[in-house]
Amino acid sequence: MSKALLKAAALGQNAKLEGFLANGVYINFKDKATGRTALIESAIAGHADTARLLIENAASLDCADDVLGYTALGWAAHQGHMHIVKTLLAACASVDLTECEIQQTPVMIAAREGHHDIVVALLAAGANVHLESGNARNALSIAEECGRTDIVGMLKKQGALAPASPAEISISWPIVTADLSDVNDADPASVLRGFMLAMHRWETDCYSQQQSAGDEEPLDWSVIQQAQNQVFERFCTPKPRTYGRLGSFGFPPTYTPDDTLVSIEPQARRVLLMTLQAPSTRMRYEVLFSLVRKGGVWRIDTKKRRPWGSSANWEVAIL
Repeated sequence: MSKALLKAAALGQNAKLEGFLANGVYINFKDKATGRTALIESAIAGHADTARLLIENAASLDCADDVLGYTALGWAAHQGHMHIVKTLLAACASVDLTECEIQQTPVMIAAREGHHDIVVALLAAGANVHLESGNARNALSIAEECGRTDIVGMLKKQGALAPASPAEISISWPIVTADLSDVNDADPASVLRGFMLAMHRWETDCYSQQQSAGDEEPLDWSVIQQAQNQVFERFCTPKPRTYGRLGSFGFPPTYTPDDTLVSIEPQARRVLLMTLQAPSTRMRYEVLFSLVRKGGVWRIDTKKRRPWGSSANWEVAIL
C-alpha cells in the first residue's frame, strides 16, 4: 500500500492519495531503493496540487532522498518546477538543507540546471550563497562551470565569491603500459595503477558494447562479469565481495588514467595509497586504497572514499 502511495503521488492521483491517507497509510513512507517520499515524488513530477495535499496532511517538508540527498525543494529546483518551489517555500521548507556527502543546496542545484527564476526565488527566501558542497563548490562556482552566465552575474551581485579550491598534491605514478605487461607486483603503486587502467578499459569496453548492442542482441552479462573477475583476480585479494560490482559498469568510468596519486603510507602489514579523481568528474572524490602483501606480491584489499576537500570520515566504497 505504501508503494502505491508513492505511485499515486508521482501520477498526481489526488483522489487515490486521499483514500490512502484516510486508511492510515504512513504519509512519510520512504522507498527502500531511492529513499523518496510521496512529497518528493510529487515535486519531481511537478504536481503542485498533490504537493499541497500532502503538505496539508503533515508530509515532512525536509525529508531527503537516499541517493542524491535532495529534499522535495531540491528536486523541484532540479526539475525547474517554479510552482512547486513556491508551494514549498510558502510552507516554510528549509531553503539551505542538505543531506549525504554531496551536500548540494537547492540554490546550487538550480544554478547548475540554469533555472534563473528559481535561483531568484530561493535567494529571496534567504538562501545562503556562501555555502559549499561536499567537494568545495558553491552556487557561483557551479554556475560558472556550467556556463550559466546570467546566474553568475546575479550571484556576484549578491556578494557570492568563488570558493578556494583545496591544494592539489600529486606524486608520479610508476610507468605502466597499456597492455599491463610491466606491472610490478612488488610495487603497490604499480599494482594500483595497473588495476585502475584495467578497470578503465573494462568499463569503456562495456559501455561501447552497450551502445552498439541492439534489442535483438542484448549484452552478454556473463562475459562482462567474467572480464571483470579477471581484473579482480589479477589485482585484488581473493576474498568474497558480496556487495561488489557484480559486473555493473557506468559511464564516465569510475577510474581514469588522469586520476592522480596523492600519497603512499606504509603500515605494519599493509600500505595505504590515496588517489584523487580527475577534475572531469561532477562529484570529485579522494580515494583511499588498502593493499596487502603476501609472498612479496601486493594486492588491493579495500577501498574507501570521501568528497575531495572534505573533512568527513572515510566511507567504505565498492572497488
